[in-house]
Amino acid sequence: MHHVADTLDSNLLQHVQEKSLVRIVDDDENVARSYEFMLRCAGWKCQIFGGGEEYLSSENIQVGCLILDVRMPGLSGLQLQQKLEMLERGIPIIFVTGHGDVDMAVLALKRGAKDFMLKPVDPKRLKEAVFNACHTDLLRFLETKKRESRKCCQELSVSTRTRGCGPLSPRPALQTNC
Repeated sequence: MHHVADTLDSNLLQHVQEKSLVRIVDDDENVARSYEFMLRCAGWKCQIFGGGEEYLSSENIQVGCLILDVRMPGLSGLQLQQKLEMLERGIPIIFVTGHGDVDMAVLALKRGAKDFMLKPVDPKRLKEAVFNACHTDLLRFLETKKRESRKCCQELSVSTRTRGCGPLSPRPALQTNC
């Protein structure tokens, strides 16, 4: 089977890894540590959370993805996904579970999950899914920053024109990189 990560431009992979944080939410510490070890060996920065509540109480503003177990005490993975959507804390989610079925996978994917895998996971497939999710989140982040920059430049342009700093004004116009 051909994997994206096998032929991936190493510069792109390194760039995405430098900017991203992989968050692992699983109540089974051994499973979480094994994912962390595998991903750190592949160059990813990781952070482990013991459950959904712990994850929600963290700040988590860095680009990246979320590897999420479905069945956990307290907040389930599917409930956490729904809560994140309500809080508008969008992050690409990769579900990994030992207790999945087709209906559960369909529901998770309909709600926006990037992938859904059964345990034990294929390491290559997980690493590929992590790259795809983090790359998607980085592109989303960059597009958001680009829109914010354009909006700021437009507001600055309007502001300078209304203060008499335009091209017909005796004072030089502000230089912007819009």
